[in-house]
This record gives sequence, structure tokens and C-alpha cells, in this order.
Amino acid sequence: MTPPPDTSASNGNRTGNTLAALSGVSTRDLMARMGHDSVRAAIIYQHATTEADARIAAALEAALALDDDQANEDSDDQGNEDQ
Repeated sequence: MTPPPDTSASNGNRTGNTLAALSGVSTRDLMARMGHDSVRAAIIYQHATTEADARIAAALEAALALDDDQANEDSDDQGNEDQ
């Protein structure tokens, strides 16, 4: 029986390395885990986490902007009740 094409050892290594990078450990720690001597190889896997960080930051900024808008609306509503 032949395994599906996406279950090769190479794909497993890539997945494992990307998941390790997502844990937030240092580049040196990733290099040791992956058995790499070059920083370049470890940086490839950290790139995925950089993209995820950017998406998270954008979502947080959007959420904070919504909170600010809501707070301003509540403040305006309270000011109108006094008049």
C-alpha cells in the first residue's frame, strides 16, 4: 500500500518545524531541534510565524478600534441625556 503523496517524511519535517517555530522559541533553539547549522534554514520556518503575527496584530487593532468607537458612542449618548 502506498501512502498518500502529502505524507512524505519531508512534509512531516516541514510541518513539525513550522509548528516548532509557532511555539515562539529562539532561532538557535529551532536550529538545534531541526539539526540545522545555518540560520537561513531556521528563518524559513519563522517566516510563517511572522505572517501570523501580522494577522493577529491587525485583528487586535481592529478590535481596539471597535471598542474605542463603542466607548465614544456611549459617551455621546450620556451627554445627550443631560440636555
